[in-house]
Amino acid sequence: MKIVALLLILLLIVPGVVSARQLDMKAKLTDRYHMNLSILLNFTASPIFDLNHDGYLDQKEMEVALFYMFPEISPTWLSIKNYAYFKNFTVDSRPSYILKDSINVEYLSPIPLKVNSTFSTKLNFFVEFYFNGSAYHIIRFHRPQWSGKMMLEIPSNWSYVSSSLKDAQVVGHTIQGTYTNGFSIKLRENTYFWMDFAVYSSLALIFGLFIFISYRRRKRGVRLVNVLAGSFIRNIVALMITLSIIFYFLWVLGPALEARVVSFAPISLRLQLVKIYGLDKPWYVQFFRWWEFVFTGKLLTSLNWDSSFTYHQLVGAMIKSTYIFALATIFSYFVSTFLATYSGKKSKVDPAGLVFIGLYSIPTFVAGLLFLQFSTLNYDFYLFLITPMKNMLEYLRLVFPALILGILTVAKPYLLTKNVALREYRAPYVFMFRAVGFEKRKIRKVVRRTSLIPMITDSVLNFGWILTSQVFIEVIFKIKGMGYLLFTGTMKGNPFEVQISLVYLAMVMIAGSILADILIYFLDPRVRR
Repeated sequence: MKIVALLLILLLIVPGVVSARQLDMKAKLTDRYHMNLSILLNFTASPIFDLNHDGYLDQKEMEVALFYMFPEISPTWLSIKNYAYFKNFTVDSRPSYILKDSINVEYLSPIPLKVNSTFSTKLNFFVEFYFNGSAYHIIRFHRPQWSGKMMLEIPSNWSYVSSSLKDAQVVGHTIQGTYTNGFSIKLRENTYFWMDFAVYSSLALIFGLFIFISYRRRKRGVRLVNVLAGSFIRNIVALMITLSIIFYFLWVLGPALEARVVSFAPISLRLQLVKIYGLDKPWYVQFFRWWEFVFTGKLLTSLNWDSSFTYHQLVGAMIKSTYIFALATIFSYFVSTFLATYSGKKSKVDPAGLVFIGLYSIPTFVAGLLFLQFSTLNYDFYLFLITPMKNMLEYLRLVFPALILGILTVAKPYLLTKNVALREYRAPYVFMFRAVGFEKRKIRKVVRRTSLIPMITDSVLNFGWILTSQVFIEVIFKIKGMGYLLFTGTMKGNPFEVQISLVYLAMVMIAGSILADILIYFLDPRVRR
């Protein structure tokens, strides 16, 4: 404790107690995560470190001097569990960490050491970090008023590009030179350099084949198989783009991973996470690994980081969210279709349209809160609405928020279908049907079928609004669905929960788009020609 207290005092009030500062570094890059580092410290000890004023520094006094000159190895330095932050040493602009258990201190000067004599110490330790996904990497070190030699050994499949070292020499796979106040060394990873060239060439080839196939298929007759194939390809491309954007914003863009998960992940687990997701690999490696995780369920690895959701709860959350979305969508479009096509007369005032527009203007969370407020008139019903259940009554409880969501989204499909229905009622074929004595019910059925075409086409865009509103509904009614998971993950800054929720929402949108294409094929005879 005395050593720690003295160290803190020295760091605060003794800014320059040594004259000569020399730091020689010898490093070996073992892989993309680790580096063996050996540092030789040479400096002149000040009398201030002589605690007993006998003119010599003993073992404890030399430790104080060493901690002052190289605080990273001090117990008081910034650390998390077994790691300590390596100050001023960055790899691809990312922080690096010293594995504290690997620190080995060798005193090269005789003990006790005479005051004002040269103090030489050798430090050996492991450094952990991760490179970015490009083929080029930069290692930087910056310490004002320090100078020395630097020697770096790199793997055989790496190349030296440039550095700020003075008198830099490259012998085999070893780079050496001298520095003052710091240095930067730029390296190239040859494997990824040639992989980049191959991948970009392959992308150009695939893009050309896609254009060629599209050109060859443009005049062929439309059949159900072609419709399904076209819809599937189009939506798969859309899904790939969507998931790529999700991955880019969650893992590539923004601050480093250490800053994003610092609240709930120690350094060792962060570095492990880098390996799991391949965040140190090129973007195309990350891309294919991302898709592997999507289709194999490995995205569920995120559940290990937060105990609020288990695997079975996640499956239940997907079922609940899909159930609410399906109920709300069916109710919304069922009501709008039948009300919009009920009458072919155009009136100056449309009461149903006014009501639906008024409901559409109400924010979802406001409607949910108002419904819960009115439900407090019957306390048992209120408890039923906000209490999650583990039996089939849970799905009966979900009917009420689904109905609220459906009522709020009726306006858009209703107005669209109403306009189409009014135009169809004035079409020549409807006048012919009336002239030959068709019943109103049969005429309404034909008009309803025709009016469904633009409504289903527009439904894909409306799905996004329904899913967005569903997030607030699930939070208000305490429904542990995917919307609830997205909300809690965003509030806590948990990228794992956010990514699973967004992937689910994207897949629901893609599935809805494919279903809409199939329905259009059966409803519109023009597509089948």
